[in-house]
Amino acid sequence: MKLLVYFIISISLAASTEIDFFSIKIEKGSNRQRIYMSDGKMLDKEISIVNFPEELSVASKEGYNLSSLCDTENINMTKISKIDVEFKDGISTQNVKCYNRKNLLFYESEILEDNSLKASKYDINGILDQKKLYNENIIEFTSYYDNGQILKEGNFKNHKKEGTWKEYYKDGKLKSVTEFKKDRIINIVKY
Repeated sequence: MKLLVYFIISISLAASTEIDFFSIKIEKGSNRQRIYMSDGKMLDKEISIVNFPEELSVASKEGYNLSSLCDTENINMTKISKIDVEFKDGISTQNVKCYNRKNLLFYESEILEDNSLKASKYDINGILDQKKLYNENIIEFTSYYDNGQILKEGNFKNHKKEGTWKEYYKDGKLKSVTEFKKDRIINIVKY
């Protein structure tokens, strides 16, 4: 019985506090949004922002938005149901998880120990679609088939394809290797 009680307490402590979207105030300054509770206290903890009504599906309030926390490129924002985010001094630490209306993860990002940023996007069924690792001006990119096999992998440098890019068949076998220099194909080998 004691073990069950400790387990329940530890689960409740690990879970982030849920905050209704309407109980926060977003303030913009120095190109960064700070998040406050409606009572004026700055957020400085891990929270879940919930209750995204359809009319605020892009998560905008008072002219500012939270959708930037969920890298919304190619994502239909009407699917947001919850954003788990960690704040320090009212500013997101970029440790973020965004969920769709089916309560499936569709985006997550995390600051790693070496200060690089790892971001993952998932398809409508919660299956990993692509992963990016940002490290200064280099992005390590990987996209996936719906069966979990790698589709493509390679690097961007200053937002242009650079170096060796590999493409695979759905069964995991190598399809092609392409060499890029500043987004231009230098060489391609097909298998």
